Amino acid sequence: MLKYLKLIIYKWQFIISFLLLCSISIIHLWNVKIEHGEHQLLEYTPYTENIMIKGDSLLSILYVGIMPLVISIGVSTLFYKVNLKSKFKTLIYSSFVSFIMVTLPLLINFLGMFMILPNIKPDIVLKQFGGIFSDNPMIISLYYDYPTIFILSLIVFVGLWGIVTNVFSISLLLYFGEKVIVMCIPFILQTLFYAITEFMIVDIIVSPIHFLLISSGIYNSQFLPSLFCISIYLVLITYIYRLSSEEKVIKVGE
Repeated sequence: MLKYLKLIIYKWQFIISFLLLCSISIIHLWNVKIEHGEHQLLEYTPYTENIMIKGDSLLSILYVGIMPLVISIGVSTLFYKVNLKSKFKTLIYSSFVSFIMVTLPLLINFLGMFMILPNIKPDIVLKQFGGIFSDNPMIISLYYDYPTIFILSLIVFVGLWGIVTNVFSISLLLYFGEKVIVMCIPFILQTLFYAITEFMIVDIIVSPIHFLLISSGIYNSQFLPSLFCISIYLVLITYIYRLSSEEKVIKVGE
């Protein structure tokens, strides 16, 4: 009985985590409606005001910032506790759920914009009022020619980062067990990278918050610093997962 009660609690953890992300998305929609919904100016469109483009806003930073915590508590811990008898299945299933959990609120936000703002493609001539700037011509071309594909691509990238975060969290749980500090490590690490990125004069590393969001309409393709950040995660995942590789069956709630 106690085992099933625990599973119910963990399911509520997932529901609360998902609703938290949805609430951030909906609050952003509400703010856009208050600020721009009434006037319907041409420079304010779903392609310029959605939560992915407004990456310098508090809600955008909050969304990506708490992703590691909600994934670790709401998804990774749940699948760690459910005895699937296979680490591979645990990683695959939990990664799929993580992808859906972080992308669905973003889709709600993007689609909700069309109910508030006029569906007008961004105009490169009017980009001083909206749109994006970038040092990469391909980014500019994709945004102004196919803005929907561009926004959906950003959402997919966030989902993929959710998968990386989930695998990292699962690896930690497999090796260290279910402890509060272990569930917080992905969040702590991302926050550390964010602080380093903010205070470093030279971009040696770029945090996920910086390379997933477009801040102040500027999208700099900082490939090497972003790759360095991703590589650190992949190295940590590989190392920790190998340390736990002697365990053939996932341990449930010791």
